[in-house]
Amino acid sequence: MPAARKRPAAVLDAPAPAAKRRAPGRPRNEPVAPARKAGARKAVATLARKAVATPTPRATTKKPARASKSAPSGETSDEAAPAWIPPKVKRSAKEKAIGFPGAVVPDALKRALDNPSFKREEKVLRLGPNGPPVRDELGYRLSYDALKKSRTRRAPRDMTKFMAMLDEDERIARRKRELMGQPDNKDMPEAVWTDRVARDLDIPFHCVELPEFEEWYRRGFRLQPGELIERPSKEERLRLDVLMTGCVFRSKV
Repeated sequence: MPAARKRPAAVLDAPAPAAKRRAPGRPRNEPVAPARKAGARKAVATLARKAVATPTPRATTKKPARASKSAPSGETSDEAAPAWIPPKVKRSAKEKAIGFPGAVVPDALKRALDNPSFKREEKVLRLGPNGPPVRDELGYRLSYDALKKSRTRRAPRDMTKFMAMLDEDERIARRKRELMGQPDNKDMPEAVWTDRVARDLDIPFHCVELPEFEEWYRRGFRLQPGELIERPSKEERLRLDVLMTGCVFRSKV
């Protein structure tokens, strides 16, 4: 009788395979219900029909937009530029009193510059957007939205957006110099030209922006040769300071 072969130790020590567990109460070798099979076949057939019926989307290529023809330097295009809408705010009597070169600034406005008070701003924020109007030294209503925005804590500045903002400001400043006929005069304060546009169009100083410069040029206003080249005098700077102080908080409606 041949001797029995010895099995390797690794085989002897290996654990027995675990038996598959079945759910309690379920008999062994339970057949699949016919209804379940029919439902699976129906679902597969439905998906196949949808795949055949759904058309494959075509790849569309957009044509590049044509560059719009811009007006040449120093000129405006009446077709491209929208119609200018005058501001609803009228020039106050106090601004008209000092709204010309060489005007004498009253002592009350000088004291307002020397001792700025934030009581009016705090009152506007306390009363809310629907509160009664609160006016500044020149008689203009203060804007609740502008004051609220200045007091709101802002998120960290995005450098990409910040550089884009600087480029846009430079473009606007360059366009204003072209409209005023002084494209190379970068030393002149912009408030001098803003004051000139406000006086010619008879609108408040704080309502003058680039569209107002465009309208000023369209109406035929021009600076005389040699006009507004020298920097303003001390008295003129005081008058402009009164117009500029707090102008961003004045309402335009």
